[in-house]
Amino acid sequence: GTELAWVKSKEANKLFCIGFKTIPEDDTGVFHILEHSVLCGSDKYPVKEPFVELLKSSMNTFLNAMTFPDKTLYPVSSRNEQDFLNLTSVYLDAVFAPTIRHEPNIYRQEGWHYELDGEQNLTYNGVVFNEMKGAMSSVHRLANSGITNLMYPDNCYQYNSGGDPAVIPNLSYQQFLETYQRCYHPTNARIFLDGNIPVEKTFALLDEYLSRYEMGEKQVLLPQTPVSQEKTVTYEAANDGTPKAWFVMGKILDSFDDKTKTLARQVLCDVLCGSNDAPLKRAVLETGLCQDMTLGIDDGLIQTGMVLTLQNMEDENAPKLEQVIRDCAKTLVENGIPKEKLTASINALSFQVRKMQEPQGLIRCMNALNSWLYGGDPMLYLHYNDSIAELRSMVETDTFEQLLKEMLVEEAGLCKLHVLPSENHGAQLRQAESDRLAAEKAAMTEEEVQQIADTFTAFTAWQQKPDTEEALTSLPKLALSEINPEPVLMATQEDACQGVTVLRHKAGCNGIVNINGYFRLTDRSLEELTQLSLLGKLLGSLPTAAHTADQLQNEVKTWLGDLGFGIDCVSKMGDNEQCTPMLTFHCSVLQENLHKAEELIYEILTSTDFSQHDRIKEILLQTETEQQQRGMMAGHMLAFKAALAQFSAGSAVQEATSGITYTQWLHSLSKNFDAQIGAFTALVNSSLSAAVC
Repeated sequence: GTELAWVKSKEANKLFCIGFKTIPEDDTGVFHILEHSVLCGSDKYPVKEPFVELLKSSMNTFLNAMTFPDKTLYPVSSRNEQDFLNLTSVYLDAVFAPTIRHEPNIYRQEGWHYELDGEQNLTYNGVVFNEMKGAMSSVHRLANSGITNLMYPDNCYQYNSGGDPAVIPNLSYQQFLETYQRCYHPTNARIFLDGNIPVEKTFALLDEYLSRYEMGEKQVLLPQTPVSQEKTVTYEAANDGTPKAWFVMGKILDSFDDKTKTLARQVLCDVLCGSNDAPLKRAVLETGLCQDMTLGIDDGLIQTGMVLTLQNMEDENAPKLEQVIRDCAKTLVENGIPKEKLTASINALSFQVRKMQEPQGLIRCMNALNSWLYGGDPMLYLHYNDSIAELRSMVETDTFEQLLKEMLVEEAGLCKLHVLPSENHGAQLRQAESDRLAAEKAAMTEEEVQQIADTFTAFTAWQQKPDTEEALTSLPKLALSEINPEPVLMATQEDACQGVTVLRHKAGCNGIVNINGYFRLTDRSLEELTQLSLLGKLLGSLPTAAHTADQLQNEVKTWLGDLGFGIDCVSKMGDNEQCTPMLTFHCSVLQENLHKAEELIYEILTSTDFSQHDRIKEILLQTETEQQQRGMMAGHMLAFKAALAQFSAGSAVQEATSGITYTQWLHSLSKNFDAQIGAFTALVNSSLSAAVC
């Protein structure tokens, strides 16, 4: 009963992915824990961390696993045929014959377990338990989880597939095993292959495992009848006097197989809210009641939904802002959405679906599952030409206006979530966990408490026991004879244009030209580079001598695929003492529009108007919030950058331009904006003039 799809091509990069429909029934995060756990050894490869060992001995181009709200994927890819087969073999054994079936210590390590602290108090610990504590401390993650819970109260999307730290300890080892046996069955699997795979060898590997099973029971996921609900939740935030409430609105819209409708709604989100000068976002920002706004389509589920988020505001202003949004949407429905804006956003969408990200095979796999997982055609989201043509024809009708009316004017099926800051929220969560643990210990006998101590001692010993040499040698390794000794070289042509070195690389890019530009900033101090990092957000978002910000965004969407600016640095391999900081840009554009791209990039770099202080402050506050959220979600990356900054010039620049130093400077500028903005714009203008002109 296993379903398999193969995208056959001459791609040297070969992908294998096995995915299971995993439908949560609670917030224990059992499928997230399973995702981690099955990669901790198997019958054929009894190594504690085959994932880590494979990283040492494989030429993989992708090696990971991922948990979604309704599926779990195990993808691997490699350009080397034998490596591809090795990785496929290890992953098949991991999912169909994992060590978890008879080793509960894996469950304790990856999920949760009890420990006794120095005062003999019970505590919880575990990889997923701790990971989700960090994830759910983010207001962004909490808002997304909360609105999904409201929109889908009757199916699996109401639950946190990653796991709620307050609920994860409810999961028992027996429930964990029963869930594995029920869901990790070939009948419940989808296998996706991509590229120039060795067919006979790959299918022989698959048959070795699939032939062991009889037909099983398919997991069923039912759609949600739209509902209207409203709820308030809190998150931990410092009381520094700034408004920090979030307000989220969500609505179920279409079935997974309404592809053109889904794409049309994505176009609408871009037109309405794709930049600070998009009509809906501009109407909201001009109220002064809200710092930022996002509008997106939540796809990759059995039903697509709209999610609109207002960030950093006073909760009492939510009704006013909701009315502003509805009034703006009504006006656009009645007067019509500007056709040139719709066309520009359709052009941008057309480019994005044409320009596949790497690894392309994995992107195709996830796109296929957007339909295939729910019984649809796996090819549905792999072909776009007909849908793009249909979108273009819709511009001449009122279809976009009617879709907008469904999204933001009609209130039926609208869910609302208020996310409020609380100084005490974190303390309350910690106290609740402490009280629960105290109650659990009080209900235990002395023998049961001692058993916890003994179990933890044995668990620690198991963790510290190294793999045997026999176990390590069980993992397949590439022999040198299986690796092509000749490197794959990219042909490079070096030219000079007005004294500037230009490197050209010929590559198959589906008619797309990728341009990278670099301007030296070696005359700037580390402190100045920190400030110049904000340029990446400002360039392309502010008006120029020839265009308003709104006009400029429309030009970029109409003619270019993507365009971005930033601060980076380059250094020679092994040289820790010196580096060259750069102002950079990246642009993707169709070959026939290359000249237009050059014009727009030159215009932005040489004539951006930095006197628009109000617009700069808007972008600054939004960037500060983004950086703070990044710190909450991935604080370890800020720590890495801070540590590495002590060891090389390049790492010092990276930290100064994207780490804690940059975060602190953003905060300082936002708090002292009027006093510091003059010096900042003077630095920006002089730096651009020196670097570019």
